[in-house]
Amino acid sequence: MNQAQAVVVQRLLKATPERVFTALTDAEIMSQWFFARPGWSATVENSFEVGGAYSINLIGPEGHAFAHTGEYREIVPNQKIVFTWNSLTVRDTLVTIELKPVAEQTELTLTHELITDPVQREQHDQGWNFVLQNLENIL
Repeated sequence: MNQAQAVVVQRLLKATPERVFTALTDAEIMSQWFFARPGWSATVENSFEVGGAYSINLIGPEGHAFAHTGEYREIVPNQKIVFTWNSLTVRDTLVTIELKPVAEQTELTLTHELITDPVQREQHDQGWNFVLQNLENIL
C-alpha cells in the first residue's frame, strides 16, 4: 500500500467489536450515521456478503442524492471488512475497516486506498472523519 495515497482514520469506540460490526453492516443502522456533513442524511441498501453490493445515497439538505457504490471483497465477522468504493469523484478505490478489542471498547482503523488526487484524498479524509464521528455518537 502506498501510504501517501491512503486516507487512514482511527477511532476508539465505546462499544464491543460485535456492536460496532453490526453498526457497520446493518443497512438500517448505517442510514442513521453514514453521511459526511451536518444536515445531510443517507439511504443504504446492502447485500452484506463477499461479492455482495452496497449502495449508499448521501442526501444533501436540498434533497440532492450522491450515490456511493461498491462490492464487499473480504468479511471477517467482528474484525475486518474490505470493500470497493465508487462515487462521482473516485472509481475503484478500496476501503478496509479493521476492528480490534481494547478492554470494553473497540479500536477502529479505516484505510481508504487508491485515491490518486490529493484534493480528493483531503475531501475523503474529512468525510470519513465526520462519518466515523457520527458512528461514535450513535454507539
